[in-house]
Formats: sequence, structure tokens, C-alpha cells
Amino acid sequence: MNQQLVYTPLAEPFVIGVMSVVAVILCVFSSNLLILSLVFLYLILIGATHIYIFGKYLALTGNTIKVIRTFL
Repeated sequence: MNQQLVYTPLAEPFVIGVMSVVAVILCVFSSNLLILSLVFLYLILIGATHIYIFGKYLALTGNTIKVIRTFL
């Protein structure tokens, strides 16, 4: 059984960009820097965890990096 280790970044630039835009929009509506910080950090944490866990799953199953690009 041939397994291939898949390395993925914890957060890709596209994901970080989308999360940043969402955080800024929420900040405009809330006008509170603390809420902006908390929402931004929460979104980064969720996005990074999702990508990291999915990458580990692909590494264990032996799939290629193309599946990650298609999934995202």
C-alpha cells in the first residue's frame, strides 16, 4: 500500500482574505474594535483547523493535493 504525505498550509491566502473581508464588514456594522478582533481570530481559527484536519485526512488516505484544491 503506497501512501503519500500531503502538506497543506494552515491557512491559504484566499481563505485569510475572505475571512478578513467578513471581519471588516462585521466591524463596520458593530463599530467595535474588540468585536472585530474576536470575530477575526475566531474565523482564522475555524478556517485553519478545517484545512489542517482535512489535509491530515488526505495524508492518511493517500489522496493528492488536487483534492484539497477542488474541495476549497
